[in-house]
Amino acid sequence: MGHLNELIKKKINKFILKMEEEFKCEICNRNFNSRESLEQHNLAKHSESTKKEKKPINTKKIRKWAIFIIVFAGIFLLIYWSISGAVNENEYCANQIAAEMNIGSHQNLKNHIHQDLEIIIDGIQQAIPSNVGIAPGIMRPIHTHDSTGEIHVEGPCVRDFTLGEFFNIWNKEFDATKIFDKTTENGTLNLYVNGQESTEFRNLVLREGSEISIKYTSNK
Repeated sequence: MGHLNELIKKKINKFILKMEEEFKCEICNRNFNSRESLEQHNLAKHSESTKKEKKPINTKKIRKWAIFIIVFAGIFLLIYWSISGAVNENEYCANQIAAEMNIGSHQNLKNHIHQDLEIIIDGIQQAIPSNVGIAPGIMRPIHTHDSTGEIHVEGPCVRDFTLGEFFNIWNKEFDATKIFDKTTENGTLNLYVNGQESTEFRNLVLREGSEISIKYTSNK
């Protein structure tokens, strides 16, 4: 009987210890007989202690990050605008009609080549005037500076320009059937490039150093 009583006491003590562990205040070490009692005790006595401390806002760190983000965004936008501007300029240059382009001056050129052009009608060499494609405040990508027949091809991008575009800028008639007011109905029209006959006429791409000759002979 005594052994049984001892066993019962041990069980009761273990239960009490378990209850104390479960419902013991970790701040003041008081024991409670229920979880609700412990929670009420913490709320009444230790509410400030149980709140987490709020860290102060590091304004210097935030300011540094804000400056970094602004500078980075500014650099990114500058690069984007530069690339976008270059792309748009190249697209404009590549697709614009030569007679409507204005390169303005000889600055920032990516293309600068020359050709020599002569026009002979019935054995008489025709004048190609100076300043074709040049006017106050205007310089077309194909133009002349003097009356020697030298053509200047210049522009802000590398692209092909044609002999037909030069005549458009000059505002003179030229194709496979006519030169000025002379037509193939009344004569023969031939185009020569570096001494070789060509059938390109208006579509002839202007290349560096080309010697271009247009010859018209009236029927007799």
